Amino acid sequence: MIRNFTKIAAATAVLAVPANTASADIGRAIIGAAVTGIIVCATGAANCKGQKRSSGGGKVYRKPQLTQAQIAQRAENRQVQTALNGFGYDVGTPDGMFGKNTRRGIRAYQTALGFHATGDLTEYQRRFLLDSHNRALAQGAYMGQDTLRRYYGEENPQWAAANGLGGAYPGGNTYPPVNTYPPVNSYPPVAPPQVPQTAPTVPGFNTAKAEEPAGLPPLQPKTNALSASASMSDRCDLVDLLSQSNGVIQASNITDPDQALSEQFCGMRGYAMGVGDQVMQEYELDAASAAAQFCDPISQQMMTVAETAATAKPEEIAAQAAAKAQVLKVTDADTARALGTICMSVGYRQDDPSMAMGGALMMIGQGDYAYSEVLGHHLREGFGMPANAQAADPWYRAAIATLEQGGTPAFLPAQSANRTAVMRGALDMGVTASSNGLQGVVPVGGAPVLPVLKKK
Repeated sequence: MIRNFTKIAAATAVLAVPANTASADIGRAIIGAAVTGIIVCATGAANCKGQKRSSGGGKVYRKPQLTQAQIAQRAENRQVQTALNGFGYDVGTPDGMFGKNTRRGIRAYQTALGFHATGDLTEYQRRFLLDSHNRALAQGAYMGQDTLRRYYGEENPQWAAANGLGGAYPGGNTYPPVNTYPPVNSYPPVAPPQVPQTAPTVPGFNTAKAEEPAGLPPLQPKTNALSASASMSDRCDLVDLLSQSNGVIQASNITDPDQALSEQFCGMRGYAMGVGDQVMQEYELDAASAAAQFCDPISQQMMTVAETAATAKPEEIAAQAAAKAQVLKVTDADTARALGTICMSVGYRQDDPSMAMGGALMMIGQGDYAYSEVLGHHLREGFGMPANAQAADPWYRAAIATLEQGGTPAFLPAQSANRTAVMRGALDMGVTASSNGLQGVVPVGGAPVLPVLKKK
């Protein structure tokens, strides 16, 4: 029905233009039709197929098939857009089409490294951007414009010295080439404790209370410009500015626990977006399609679980998340993890905290308890739920306990030991509470209700 409507709308856009209308107006009508997925071609156009006569005698054509070269170019364009997003030059959803947002991001990237801001990438600029992004993913590096500048300084010591970066770096060009980083979703799940197959469900899902922390008072967000950020994106922009000015906080020099935990949130967010973009490419999904088909339904189901995160114990939330996955009829662990990865990426890209938490809860429901960190960050920062640093503590510590017991890191694996130490150090400065780890969740079978997720 929608497809037929867009065809009619496209034909109407052309037929409604009077014969004496300037060609520019006709061009605008054609462009308007193209946005809805239909291309109107002049008679005899060589690359238009599947034509049908309209009631007015004009010809309406289906969108032409892309050549292999065009498909390859768009795939590379998506990699460029993903890299720009990863380093903080927000260009929107990677769609392979270079519009005004992408051109603006390219110019910002060129300006930051001293290139001419043309909006068009040279081969060197493209190669350096893609290689640097893959290097950051492979090493689990903190995503940000300062990281890209540091990489550029390694290749150009004189530029680094002139721009206050010191110029004393190890030899350049030692990082891996494009597409050599480890495959996504290749990690094994954290093995939960063995439980009987007839284990009873957790009673009273929305009534259980979290253990009251003892000792020092709760860690409270600072009252400053960072706390007033209107969105996750704005928050991370400001956090990144402080990190560039004062340096990224390490476990050995924590003086501001709020900034330390916020840096870990923003690093996690950037990593989740980059990895999720790669998974969407595997399944030939864009952010809008992923949100409409998968992530909106997941978000709606999981938000009833997330709403109790401040009062229920983590193991109870994990059981609830597993039950919601059953409602969605997602029982295959690999599919659940792919959907969780995608929805975290889309949620953070679209500044939708509920969607990002929905993705994390898909993981937690599968026994991947390192993702408990996501709930801790959202509770402390107040993204998608009222800010509650005290309630955030058990979620942070559940993730920390999983990692310290040898669990697979969910984010920035190369930095996992340092990230764990930073989070523990920041929490110990303001909140002390214990976590005995999470109990396993028993999966239940069922028929799928979400669309089938297929790789290309």
